[in-house]
Amino acid sequence: MSEAKANSVLARKVGQARGGDAETSVWAQVWHVAVPRAADECLHVEAGLLKAVQRQTELTSVLETLAETGLILRLQGAGSGMGFAHLDAGCLAALLEAQILGRVLQADPAERVGSKTDVAIVAPVIDRFLSMASSEAMERGEAAPPWKGFMIRGRFADRRAVELQLGEGPMQLLRIEIDFAGGLKSGVLSLALRPEARAAAARSGGSDRAAFSEGLMAAGARLSVVLDRPRVPIGWVRGLKVGDELPIARERLSDARVETTEGRFLATARLGQAVGRRAVRLSLGNEAQLSGGAVALQEMQALPTGATPARIGDLAGLSAPGGKLPDLPDLPASGSGPPDLQDLPDLPEGSQDLPDLPDLPDLPDLPPAG
Repeated sequence: MSEAKANSVLARKVGQARGGDAETSVWAQVWHVAVPRAADECLHVEAGLLKAVQRQTELTSVLETLAETGLILRLQGAGSGMGFAHLDAGCLAALLEAQILGRVLQADPAERVGSKTDVAIVAPVIDRFLSMASSEAMERGEAAPPWKGFMIRGRFADRRAVELQLGEGPMQLLRIEIDFAGGLKSGVLSLALRPEARAAAARSGGSDRAAFSEGLMAAGARLSVVLDRPRVPIGWVRGLKVGDELPIARERLSDARVETTEGRFLATARLGQAVGRRAVRLSLGNEAQLSGGAVALQEMQALPTGATPARIGDLAGLSAPGGKLPDLPDLPASGSGPPDLQDLPDLPEGSQDLPDLPDLPDLPDLPPAG
């Protein structure tokens, strides 16, 4: 056993025996049970709680302590409950390695920002952590924990996105330090939660509408232009290095997708250049252009009442392909009879011997007038 591994295991056992740092949260014993159970069920690796700290603090204070690396997951609770979970580089690396490689590596984790692919891999595990910890609290007869009912609903691109969406106000912060695979890796899972009642109070106590609108309109909006999403083996991705080229079909340049950072589709687009810079021409159902940072939609011209042409042309009227409508034939003169009919064909042989129809009954007498 390596020295780091031995020290980590020893620290965890000492902490459990003394009840010291691990008891800094009233929910510490709940997570002592939930962490190893969820890790064994979802990751098939050993994991244990090193420390759990809980306190109430302001959102700005929470964000100041978060590292810029790792993964920020968006949490949605019952009703208007909201919050986020932050996985530091060690926690994120351990979860990914356990699910992709089937084991946790002893190498130091890479300090990087989590991606949407990481969300898809680790989200079920974090949901299971929360669910199992809630069930354990109920079995112990404890009050409903602050994370009860919360589930992952995507990710935040950065700390600024968290601040814009959640707004100022108090948060329930739970910081959970986890040891993976007997000390091969350790990491921190931070939960910042605002249950439904406090979410409503924070909204009612916010700034006035004018100040909110001014701040919102001044905020930047980050969009992504996606050319293609090829499906490749993960081993191929791990083999990529600086300088490698990815082939992209030329037609994809005229059929790109404009999406939000959460992956929601907004419009199709065509890549090109304008004024010596890279540009995107949007297509929003009718013709649209991206010019000077704004999208200008061409107005649809009105048609004469009742007109349904195949294309919108001259507003003075409709025109045929040759420029002139064909003449219609003259109508017959007034009072003239119908045109002569051609001789009708003879009835088939034997049709003259059809049986007579039965007589119809007499109509009843009309009632006397008056």
